[in-house]
Amino acid sequence: MVQIENLLTYLYVQSYGLKVIESLAREFKTVELVEQCSDFFKLKVPRGENTIGSLFGLIEDKKADCAISEYSVSQTSLEQIFQNFANVSIEEKAALTFELSPTDHLVLLNPDKKKCISQNIDGSEKPLASKSKVFDDMDKTDDEKLLQH
Repeated sequence: MVQIENLLTYLYVQSYGLKVIESLAREFKTVELVEQCSDFFKLKVPRGENTIGSLFGLIEDKKADCAISEYSVSQTSLEQIFQNFANVSIEEKAALTFELSPTDHLVLLNPDKKKCISQNIDGSEKPLASKSKVFDDMDKTDDEKLLQH
């Protein structure tokens, strides 16, 4: 049996995690949830024309709204690149990938956790066709979400 306090903590962490993902999706084409353990979220965004400094600024601006207590920003290391090559054949290791829909809702592109981003020859990313799930209750209060579900 799940204790109510643990359930509420879990829902709180998930709602603010989705809020961070939604904030990043407004600035970047896609956001990948690479790893999550409790209130630790490891996210990946395409660099594009943005600098690391601009990403720091964005997170600092959203820190209070998204209940972020600690964070770090870094470029992909050479070790991470080699790890990604090793994980290509392991579909379960793929990250959850989010983007904003034209109607300004957060969309999960790969609910089955299968890779949904592929690389073009020029290094740019292109989404692969996949199922999607729309998170359309992001603007509701936590009480409304709990009552709805």
